Amino acid sequence: MDYLKAPSSSVERYRRRDMEQRFLMRRSIEQQPPRLPNGRRVLRMFCDYGRVHPLWESFTDHYTASPEDFELSVELGEALQRWAQGWQVTDEERWLIQGDELADRIDREVGHDVQVRREYRMNWSLDGANPQT
Repeated sequence: MDYLKAPSSSVERYRRRDMEQRFLMRRSIEQQPPRLPNGRRVLRMFCDYGRVHPLWESFTDHYTASPEDFELSVELGEALQRWAQGWQVTDEERWLIQGDELADRIDREVGHDVQVRREYRMNWSLDGANPQT
């Protein structure tokens, strides 16, 4: 897998996630900051019960993250909170599109320092691929 090429399918997203997780775990074991080879932090974006914001950062002291941890604007933080409250929806495609729009906004605000991993998409395979293969 070419690290510089963006994943284009569910399978590629899973492979990229696994590759990055192994890299970050190794850095953590070596007591180095959890940064990718390009120096960026990985902001994992997915919803979970009991969480106000859908933001996570593995291999840090603060696994559950807030918009302030990534210096996101108040407006974007509020939009993320509203989106996270609606994660058990019937219109899944619309919810995914809204998530993509929010991830794009994060990229615009802090993309030079952060890579947004759209993990909310890893459980919703609209491209028909089986992520287990």
